[in-house]
Amino acid sequence: MASTYIDVNAANSSMLDSDNNNRWVYRINEGLELPTGTEIKVASSFINKKGITGGSIEIPADIEETLNYSFYGVDTDYNTLIQHPQDPATALEFDLYERVNTPVNSLFAGREFVSYDVNPLSNGTSNFDKYMPQREKVGGSETKMPYMNFYKKADGTLQITPMVGTLTIKIPKGVYSVLQLAILIQDQFNGIVDPDDIKGRDTFVQRQKALTVPGWQGIPVTNIMNRLVQAEEGYLQPDPNAYTGAGNPKFPTGNTQTIPFWTALFTHNDVVPGPPVGINPDSTKFSDQLKLKGGVDTAGMLACVAALDSGEHIPYSAIMVQSDHFEFIRRASIETDQANFDTGTLNVSEDMLQFNKFGQTNSTNKFFFQGLNAQRNTNAFQISSVTHYNTPATGMTERGKVPTDPEFQKLGPTGFSTESMNYFTTGIPVGTTQVELSYDTQNAGFSISRLHQPRKFPTHDRFGTSQSSQAGQEGVFIKRVAKGNFQNPTLIADAYLAPNGAAIAATATAARALLESGGINAQGRGEDYTILTNTIEAIMSRLGGVAVYNWAVKTAEKFGTKKFNNKGSAHLRRFDEYFNSEVEAKRAWESTLWFRLGFSYDQLQKPSGWGTEPTYYSRSGSHQSPGFTTDQSIDSSVITSISTLFNSFNASAPTTAPPAQGTPTPILKDVGIQVYSMLDVNVPSIPFNNNSHVGGDTAFPTNFAAYQNSFYDCAVMTPVTTDARPIVAEALPTLSEHGYYLISSSIVGDQDIVKAADPLPILDVVPISSLSNQDFIADRTEITHILSNPKTLNHVDIAILNPDLTAPKLEKNSAVILKITKPLEKPTNLIANVVNNQTAELVEQQVLQMEKAEEAQAKQAS
Repeated sequence: MASTYIDVNAANSSMLDSDNNNRWVYRINEGLELPTGTEIKVASSFINKKGITGGSIEIPADIEETLNYSFYGVDTDYNTLIQHPQDPATALEFDLYERVNTPVNSLFAGREFVSYDVNPLSNGTSNFDKYMPQREKVGGSETKMPYMNFYKKADGTLQITPMVGTLTIKIPKGVYSVLQLAILIQDQFNGIVDPDDIKGRDTFVQRQKALTVPGWQGIPVTNIMNRLVQAEEGYLQPDPNAYTGAGNPKFPTGNTQTIPFWTALFTHNDVVPGPPVGINPDSTKFSDQLKLKGGVDTAGMLACVAALDSGEHIPYSAIMVQSDHFEFIRRASIETDQANFDTGTLNVSEDMLQFNKFGQTNSTNKFFFQGLNAQRNTNAFQISSVTHYNTPATGMTERGKVPTDPEFQKLGPTGFSTESMNYFTTGIPVGTTQVELSYDTQNAGFSISRLHQPRKFPTHDRFGTSQSSQAGQEGVFIKRVAKGNFQNPTLIADAYLAPNGAAIAATATAARALLESGGINAQGRGEDYTILTNTIEAIMSRLGGVAVYNWAVKTAEKFGTKKFNNKGSAHLRRFDEYFNSEVEAKRAWESTLWFRLGFSYDQLQKPSGWGTEPTYYSRSGSHQSPGFTTDQSIDSSVITSISTLFNSFNASAPTTAPPAQGTPTPILKDVGIQVYSMLDVNVPSIPFNNNSHVGGDTAFPTNFAAYQNSFYDCAVMTPVTTDARPIVAEALPTLSEHGYYLISSSIVGDQDIVKAADPLPILDVVPISSLSNQDFIADRTEITHILSNPKTLNHVDIAILNPDLTAPKLEKNSAVILKITKPLEKPTNLIANVVNNQTAELVEQQVLQMEKAEEAQAKQAS
């Protein structure tokens, strides 16, 4: 049987599909006659698929996937540096830090704790009451607090709306290494690559400089995972007794005090106080200083509540609220019908929506929130010559512009201030700075981390103690309240405060009541005490971040089964809220990019998997996270690392100082004595005190060694260096949606059959797992076709297809080696006689040769 091999190479053929390079025709100039019974098979296939290796992912079509997320801060303290250095020899309380954030309603927004034994606030009366820790003494709960922006309804009512962002990830079709794909997605998260111009070279800084409003502002925020919010300038509060001039107007002179903006707004119910007579003819409000988001107009609410994309660069005013507060407004926004939504009338209590109902002294239902402050450049009050009642300045209505209205003017002398500090007038960045999407080679899966902004250790603590060994490193603080065994009732009075400002009764009975309030649990502790302890003694791991609540907006819109009557709030819907059941949501999730990378619905998108956190600013006691986010790693191995870290050898002895004056701050000894065992760190039972002349040694003995690193006087903070904890995909990535390619050609089609349906003639099946090298998939498959009719072969057409018969994207050098084997021709009588004669002649020739050989041997022998 004679075999012929034909190299049907795309490079030597006419390409029929130049976009995908998967169809071509190879010409056979003189033709090839194939009789009945001819076998046609593929000797070898070479598919030119660039980048195909064991670590490659094929994207068969362009991908666009949108994710929506909320920006969040945490219930913690954000510190900056004081404006003027202090002299530790004369300062009563040496402190390098100043708080940028202002907690509001921290003593009024807590859950109501019930005392079944005695009420520590009323000396034995059993009733309902509240008590809260003094936040400045022990710190916050470290729970996530989503940011909210401000807008005004048509009637001027100031309302809040979730501050959320949106990002569309774009991936062109092609073959990517797993690392290349991870970097492409990560760079879009971090603004390094513009999704609309993936091959472009412009940085996000250059893109911002191309804008006219507001343009590049000098702070490298990407306006994607991080952006600026406006920090509000403080209120310059004059001494009410220090006014000059007869009659009115009177002007304040000296003795002014800068009050944080949010404190002033809360205290004065948003109305800027006038002169001593209490007149404010202009009805100036503190909230006039806020940078509002959008406004109600013919476009309705869309401009007020829309998600922020990378093209939105304006730093809006914002506050942080509790997660349940955010959730109430988010749900109300998506459940309110279109007509009410367009007017800003949401299906939620006005106490949560309208700022004056929850954020002022006279509010009907106070909710805890935090605001961010800028710093004044001077405390000198700038007198206006305008002859009307002058009210103290509260900042500027427009950043970068000094208006003539004396109620809103930049303080300080003409020109630049003599101060050199950063007053945050441009804004304060929020969110996270470096999202990581990587391929974990150890687990052979993708992982995501740093949706949170990790803490980094400062160079010095607030007392001036050097922390150079950990400075700039990422880590967490383990915060522990200095409660000891609660034998000292004075501590309770100092660390805990009633909402009306009265200290808890400093008696042994009150101490026992605090431990037992809310009923005794199985551990012999009061339920209320347990809630407070669980909340206050927190892991301080992050400064904020983003929480993704919808990872696949476009997929949800495409496959969603639930109908909505409000399109304006679509950006606030979670993925699962597009479906009537979780089963439907999980089925749709399998069409997402994230499923392709190996992340399950339960990992990223299931709301109950986002976790809950305890808080004392709630009637429920805990809040569900506003979305999926990440955190730092921590485990029990730190026990031995921090064991006995704080001890009496860690600080210098206090020096003698005049009464009412502090002593130098703690100084770490060179010896660094520590026992690395299973013992605890030192958590004292008394507050910080570095002044032996304050309060007497009996009430508050000198105690400062344990308070190194701490922000607070009644809580110790133990530093632990850690890394961000990656969330590794549960499944391996899907390297290709198709497991094999089909090679088809018409040369093996059943041309002699008249048929209603023409089955696809298959020459070869090439598994994509047959990985030969980076650029080719090679394979040999035994599929043999036998012609039932003779055929003249003038050309060979080749088509390489996916299993669903779509065209794969190939390079130009694919080839198919065909093996064509013709059958032997059937013998006739004439041919048989010729063969017999040839055989007889051959035998005779062989006999003669043998005889000659024998004669020659005989002669030699004689």
